[in-house]
Amino acid sequence: MRAIISDIHGNLEALRRVLDYIGRLKGIEAIYCIGDVIGYGPQPVECLRLSKEFRINLIGNHEEALLSGPHLFNKMAENAIKWTQEQVDLCTDAEDLWEFVEKMAYYHVDGPDLYVHASPRDCCIEYINPRDIRDQPDKIQDIFTYVQSLCFVGHTHLPGIFTSAMNYVDHAKAGRFKVHNGVKHIVNIGSVGQPRDGDPRACFVTYDGNEVVYHRVEYDVKKTAERIYHTPMLDRVLGDRLLVGK
Repeated sequence: MRAIISDIHGNLEALRRVLDYIGRLKGIEAIYCIGDVIGYGPQPVECLRLSKEFRINLIGNHEEALLSGPHLFNKMAENAIKWTQEQVDLCTDAEDLWEFVEKMAYYHVDGPDLYVHASPRDCCIEYINPRDIRDQPDKIQDIFTYVQSLCFVGHTHLPGIFTSAMNYVDHAKAGRFKVHNGVKHIVNIGSVGQPRDGDPRACFVTYDGNEVVYHRVEYDVKKTAERIYHTPMLDRVLGDRLLVGK
């Protein structure tokens, strides 16, 4: 049994509550984080330090931007990355943190199961959106050629399940579901630190090799928002959106 988390985005309040919640679940043997520990949020360094304890840490587009620069980011995201770079550099353990990020893998394979941040054909950048089933079916069909059975992704912050039968089910309707039933699945696990599905609660999944279960966890959203408001380099919108889960 493993817990799979993504898109923490420097939200320490959400991460701590999720880790407390995971700690109370029975049978969890490992935590897999599939990218974007940093970016947007007010406590990136603290989140990186906690993430070092996870069994798997994959690189997300925000970690990639931290290393090589925020190319093609909007101004709000670009400023957040530049500020995060400064925060890491100021730490007494900066060298250790930089090394940790540099060693993050782009993907992880467990038997027939694949883990990436964004998409199996573009690990950090490509978005797989629910509307693609309708608007870009060829794109989804091609992406599934990279999937043997099950693929876990984050990146869009929209929890839900795509199937090779060209269906999409949002997480509220999925809840828990069996996999490895002859149909391929791409499971977006949602976001711990910046949900965008209209629900401000942190989101992640657990997986025991047969069944995926979605979990939502309440945390002190206002506390994180206030930290953002008091950080000049972080746009207030980043705090506002947390309050409404958008």
